[in-house]
Amino acid sequence: MSTITINRNTVLENEPITAVDIDSHPLSELVPPRFFLTDYIGRKVSGVEDMEILAAAHRLHKNVMLPGPTGSAKTSLVYAYGAKVGLPVVNVACNGGADVRQLLGGWSPKPDGTYHYVGGDLVEGVRHGAVILLNEINFLPPKIAAIVYGLLDRRRTIYLPDAAGSDYPTQIKAHPSVFIVADYNPNYIGTRPINEALLNRFAIKMAWDYDPKVEKQLIASASLLELATKLRERSAVGDINTPISTNALMEFEELAWDDSLGFDFACDNFVNSFDLEERKVVKEVLEAFSARIKEELFGAPDTFVVESDKITTDHPEYTGTFGGTTV
Repeated sequence: MSTITINRNTVLENEPITAVDIDSHPLSELVPPRFFLTDYIGRKVSGVEDMEILAAAHRLHKNVMLPGPTGSAKTSLVYAYGAKVGLPVVNVACNGGADVRQLLGGWSPKPDGTYHYVGGDLVEGVRHGAVILLNEINFLPPKIAAIVYGLLDRRRTIYLPDAAGSDYPTQIKAHPSVFIVADYNPNYIGTRPINEALLNRFAIKMAWDYDPKVEKQLIASASLLELATKLRERSAVGDINTPISTNALMEFEELAWDDSLGFDFACDNFVNSFDLEERKVVKEVLEAFSARIKEELFGAPDTFVVESDKITTDHPEYTGTFGGTTV
């Protein structure tokens, strides 16, 4: 039998040792693989390492709120932490993609024809220990909100009235290893403001944004990073609303380096990721940087021509060749 011990040697300093038997844990398959930790690039928030903030919050049984733009590694942080402490990560998709039955459980038939209540991932994580990620909490559905509110305050308890009449507990006290993190994009279209009652249940609020130091380690082209800065400046004044995420920059380079796709496709694809009315602005900024980006990714060609006459921005299915080369 293997166990994960949450103690000083991992992260929960000064906390009484809590052992989680991963072999018998019903959610053992949700423990993130080690690469989530080894591939993660950390940062400091208010002068403190991000992992250290999560470690302290976990030890003190404090919930963490993580607001920030899309594609800025909020989810990656939580999965890296789960990999570090060896606990399952239960991702509760609050944006409507959550299967309530999968999270909370429900009644299922037994071989003898009778029924019993089977707990879902969320309640099993609460019962046996897990990192609970409330993803995009400003989309939180009322049914899930009613369940998790008792978990988020001092009660640290989840209530399952639907399980009444079964041998499954209707009141579950959170395992000592349970750790709750909620993230959200405050500027995402269609979301609701976080109300004060919910926000008050999160003692730690981590300011999160795209981090230039992290992006420099992930992005090969300095000019692509400069492009992102310019577009984010245009976003700040309302010219565009689509986020310029770190993920999008990484994907640009991956597509550009792919032999079957290439740089021109990566440029077209990048522009296509913006709303129709934003594409003209994005195209103009990209035109100013594309030659330098290509040079940094592939080396300088003999000549380089931006064929802007082949660009169209007046149709949802954006097509054309951006940045053709002539040797």
